[in-house]
Amino acid sequence: LPDNSVDFCYARLLFQHLPNPLAVIAEMKRVTRSQGKIVIVDVDDRSNIIHPTLPGLNLLEERIAKAQAAAGGDRYVGRKLHGYLHAAGLQDIGMEHIPISAEMLGREQFYQIVFSFKRQLLERAESLDENAAKLFADLNRLIQQPATFAMTTLFVGHAVVA
Repeated sequence: LPDNSVDFCYARLLFQHLPNPLAVIAEMKRVTRSQGKIVIVDVDDRSNIIHPTLPGLNLLEERIAKAQAAAGGDRYVGRKLHGYLHAAGLQDIGMEHIPISAEMLGREQFYQIVFSFKRQLLERAESLDENAAKLFADLNRLIQQPATFAMTTLFVGHAVVA
């Protein structure tokens, strides 16, 4: 796109896959007109809460984060968006946090949205062993139980181009 050609630039669940988020924000800034808005929505896996706790889930999440990092991404990018927007020289920076629960989405949808990509990530990295596959199955069963609390958070960073 040409310089200063859009009023609004939006990225949803993209930044977790990027090896250089600041370069992408610089490009978003380049194409956005003065006083235009940039909005970035993404995840931070440290915001996932499952209760009761599933033994081994924390190690599985760490393994998933390492696989994402090896592929050039960051499962913890949500917490970094605020700093990235500042580093890009944007103005009126704000962060919103949107909690998403299994009750809101439905338990099966919640599992699919929050965890099916992670299983695929390990499969692509040829790192989905029998233990990890069992943890995913156990996690799915746990989330389906009405007494289980399951939540994640979307991080929404927004800023204005000077």
